[in-house]
Amino acid sequence: MSQSSDASSQGKKRRIEEVLDGSNAQTDTPEAPSSSGGDARDTGSQDRNRSTTKTAADAKQTVKVEEKEGSDHRQKKRRVDIASAEAESSSATGAAVDLQIKAEEFIAAVEKEMVSQNEQSATPQDGSSKGAEGTAQDAQVAANNAQAPSTSLVGSQDGASSTAAPPAKKQRLSPESEVPTATDGLAIASQPGQPSSEPEELPKHSPLVELPTELIAEILIQTGSPQHVLAIARTCKYLCHLLLSPESQFIWRATRNGHGCTFEKPPKPPPPPMPAFLNALLPLGMGDESDDEAEKETVVKLPDLPSQFFSEAAYAAFVFDSGKCEVCGNETSVMYASFALRARLCKNTSCKLPRNIEASRNGPMLAILPTNEITSFTNSIEHASHPFWPFAPQSHQTQWVRKDALATAEAEYDRRHDDGEYKKKYELLAKRKKEWMTFCTGLQKWKRERQKRYYGTKATNDKKGKNIAEKRGWDYDTILNHTRYGTYKRRKTVLIEEVNETDVNAMAEDIEAELLAYAEKSERRKYEINLMNNRKDVQGLYERLRSGKAHPYLPNLPTFRQLPVISMLQTAEKANKKSPSAVDALEKNPVMKELLNSQLKKWAEKAKTDFGVILGYPKNWKHASKNVLHPVERVTARFLCTRCQRVDAKYREDGCLDFVGACRHECGVGNQKKGRIRKGQKAIWDSKNFVKDDKAINALKNTLQLFQYPEDKDGGNLLTKTGLAILCKSCNPPMILDTRSIVGHSHRHDNMQVAIPTLDNAANCLGGYPYEHGVVAKLLGPAGITPVAKAEIEAKNFGCRHCLRVEQVKETASLYTDGDGSDAAQNPPSKVITDGALIEIETVVRRMHDSGLEGPLPKPPPLFNFNGMRSHMKSKHGIEDIRDEDILCYRELQNIRTPAEAKS
Repeated sequence: MSQSSDASSQGKKRRIEEVLDGSNAQTDTPEAPSSSGGDARDTGSQDRNRSTTKTAADAKQTVKVEEKEGSDHRQKKRRVDIASAEAESSSATGAAVDLQIKAEEFIAAVEKEMVSQNEQSATPQDGSSKGAEGTAQDAQVAANNAQAPSTSLVGSQDGASSTAAPPAKKQRLSPESEVPTATDGLAIASQPGQPSSEPEELPKHSPLVELPTELIAEILIQTGSPQHVLAIARTCKYLCHLLLSPESQFIWRATRNGHGCTFEKPPKPPPPPMPAFLNALLPLGMGDESDDEAEKETVVKLPDLPSQFFSEAAYAAFVFDSGKCEVCGNETSVMYASFALRARLCKNTSCKLPRNIEASRNGPMLAILPTNEITSFTNSIEHASHPFWPFAPQSHQTQWVRKDALATAEAEYDRRHDDGEYKKKYELLAKRKKEWMTFCTGLQKWKRERQKRYYGTKATNDKKGKNIAEKRGWDYDTILNHTRYGTYKRRKTVLIEEVNETDVNAMAEDIEAELLAYAEKSERRKYEINLMNNRKDVQGLYERLRSGKAHPYLPNLPTFRQLPVISMLQTAEKANKKSPSAVDALEKNPVMKELLNSQLKKWAEKAKTDFGVILGYPKNWKHASKNVLHPVERVTARFLCTRCQRVDAKYREDGCLDFVGACRHECGVGNQKKGRIRKGQKAIWDSKNFVKDDKAINALKNTLQLFQYPEDKDGGNLLTKTGLAILCKSCNPPMILDTRSIVGHSHRHDNMQVAIPTLDNAANCLGGYPYEHGVVAKLLGPAGITPVAKAEIEAKNFGCRHCLRVEQVKETASLYTDGDGSDAAQNPPSKVITDGALIEIETVVRRMHDSGLEGPLPKPPPLFNFNGMRSHMKSKHGIEDIRDEDILCYRELQNIRTPAEAKS
């Protein structure tokens, strides 16, 4: 067996080398003309091989053979490396590259066969002794076929060779090639000197492209309208060339006569029978007219192709293409309103008359210029006496022409009307116009009949669809708008075809699945809408409770929604649209209302306990007297949110929250949204997120002790509602402020110390400029966007009280200076640190004009506009949060009100 295998391998090797010798010889030798005798061709081939053996030997490389021994049998692995030298530019041809490619394919097949033979069993198969001989014959056949590529292309007359050639290599597409051609699958010679490369992958095409032309034509003819052939021709370059070729024009002609462009008019009803006595009075034969004309059906077809105007494809584009409305400019798929003028109008009722047209009743130009072939450009011409061209002379119908065409024709007519050549041209144009108008009139009649058939088909399809839906138990509106039946029905209507129940039966399962999916979607949507409405009602209920006094301590809205009774009401579903809302049922049902009050009271008690612990009181703090407030209800109870450090607009001046504000606080961290996307984890209200505000608590306690008021409601009202003058001793120099500003001002000091000034001390500190509470809140709040507030912000009317107090201290120090630098001069006695009676700060200083005293105003300090004042406070005094006690107004501000206050 081993000797037989070795002999077979050696024989295959020799045959491969002969194939390579023949390919290289063919590269250097010009192609000989083909003859009718097979013997002459073989003889010429052998002569060429012998004459170019030396040249081919220089071009080929050594064939290396590697053999490896295995445990069961010997395996042979041959690796053949073949490198072809570049042929000289003068004698190289593309055939050499093709021959080498064929040789490489043959070598790969031989190697595969050798590997399979080595893996066979030790017993030889029948016919294995003929392996070398058969391989040699195959190689010779492949070489002969490769040496004569032109013979296979043109069809040789040689009858001696009956052996079929192996399949040729597929054509390698060039970068310029885009579509498959009829030569696909044939070997194409490469350019001289160009190295061979692997063929690129062909782009994937539609299966329609792979069909024979006859089948494509049959498919397109069945569409029944050139409109669809035109759409197919515009899909790819291959189909465009195919359908525009002269051999494919029969497709366009056949579709013009198809069912989509040919309509049969219903027969006219026969006239009523004439009474016998009248029939006897008529002349003989007049009453016996045949009814054949009444029974005959008139067929309306798309007019035949006017070859002097269009090609088949251009004709289809002229009739079926879309375009822009000449009035509004919108794209519309409606056909031309006037084919003769190429005027297009959309379905909008306001688009009635095209632009760039002019009415012309008489004149020689009407004989040669296209005019409107219909009396009106709209669809309302059914009742006109003679709606189509040529119009009756007595109708006096207005004929429209294009303005630019009329101007050009009139100018030429005035210039050349006596010219003989122009007269011939005029006659030719008149004849051509008549042909064009006749064609366009027929096209317009066909369009009108097509429109009637379209609306008739639409009504028929609606009726059939309702019958099918009723038969199957479907809702017609649902299947029309939410299943594939709607697309099918609309497409059939556009094609002016009736709905077929067989088609509906084929898609019945899909329609059922889509109906079930739509039902589930509707239920989900109904639930979401109901939930949204309930949540809106709950929000309204929360706002009503918040504005009332029955529940002073309410949670924020998200926490309010989580109460058991509210959560149940939000997810409740209505039995029908007329059922009352869940919130209405809550307010009208005493049991539900009492349940809500109980849950709110329970929540408030727990919040009091938790915040009392935060303030440092025991968890079970209780007091028998009702006059003693709970620690969290006192004016000294102030809290800060540890998560967001923000407060509501109501507490913006204080910079902290009381117990009511802490209960209603919605944390800013986790609640920000960008569009409908939430940033971070959603924040949930929890008392553990709050801490007590020690600075504000200490300042309030010191003030109450100074005023000798307890921490009860009276003490709270005194500080928060009465604007008493208080002196902050922690400021340098000490500043006069309002008791309503103590909480916000306390955050500037670690331990704020206060005192009660006398009336003279307060007046001296204010420096003749009244203290106005709420100025900063108005200018920085919602009222700041009003025109009045903007004018006040831009006016230079604001001064700095800190700079004023520094000047006052310097003036006071200069009065006690004795010139020797003594301690008395360096430390003058203060006249503002003495306690006095309680006074309202706004009554301390009044402007002279407010008091009715006339006279010049005092010399003002440096003044700024409001924004400049803010910059001054930050840069010179390091104060970013500007407050009322920091500024003075040289002139009284106008009445600044918010937009809501202005409307009221």
